[in-house]
Amino acid sequence: MKQVIFVSGGEVFKTREDFKKWLAGPESDFMLPELGVESMTFWSRNLAEDLGDDYDVLSISMPLKQHAKYDEWKIWFEKHIQFMHDEVILVGWSLGANFFVKYLSEEILPKRIISLHLIAGCTNEFVTSDSISIPLDKIFVYHSRDDDIVLFDQAERIMNDNPSATLIEYQDKNHFLVEQIPELLENIRNS
Repeated sequence: MKQVIFVSGGEVFKTREDFKKWLAGPESDFMLPELGVESMTFWSRNLAEDLGDDYDVLSISMPLKQHAKYDEWKIWFEKHIQFMHDEVILVGWSLGANFFVKYLSEEILPKRIISLHLIAGCTNEFVTSDSISIPLDKIFVYHSRDDDIVLFDQAERIMNDNPSATLIEYQDKNHFLVEQIPELLENIRNS
């Protein structure tokens, strides 16, 4: 059985005051329920079911994801290493992708990474170095040109520092708030 490790996104703020302003303002309203509207099931919630019984999906819920700090996420992620198989497939979405970019460009995971999948990954939050080269053979970067949360130039930066990575480019997936990403499922299954 193959294991998939999934880390989703979050928000980063320079100060606690910035976070509180964001929380009080309209930018955070997307987290509120809409009365009378059935909530959409995003691809990440269906990942285990869509992959089937041949995959074990470990979804790591990072601490304080609406006020994320890399050092805290790193501690929490490393506590989960004990639950990882010897070989893993990593999937990061948005800030989760950014976490993997920084972590894997600076650290050595004591597991064999079969493939890395970065969905709408940003490079301007946790990453502080000029180079984000990741020493892996199979890196997939999924990004949509119409993403208004993480602009497409972030995918270009990842590709520039990792020229052997595969870019899966979309025109209309925005920030991947969609029910399924068929190319992701296919690439995981082919890993």
